[in-house]
Amino acid sequence: MSIIGCDGVDLTMGITTSVFHESKINQKIIENSSTLIVVCDYRKIGHQANFTIGKIEDIDILITDSYADERILTALEKSGVQVIQV
Repeated sequence: MSIIGCDGVDLTMGITTSVFHESKINQKIIENSSTLIVVCDYRKIGHQANFTIGKIEDIDILITDSYADERILTALEKSGVQVIQV
């Protein structure tokens, strides 16, 4: 199991970050993880950063806050992501 943060979770671009070296490290974390938990606040839901870390399908659980866009969260759930809002 792995827990990562990110700069963006976008339905088309996937999990993204603005730091190139971080993207390479997180890609290896995803490759070697049986369960991936992504943590990000509402400002990052639907946002795209420069470098892709992984695909939406890589996310098992997304933890975000109650301000996140419900339409995007619903689409994420339809893609198989368990969404937890706190």
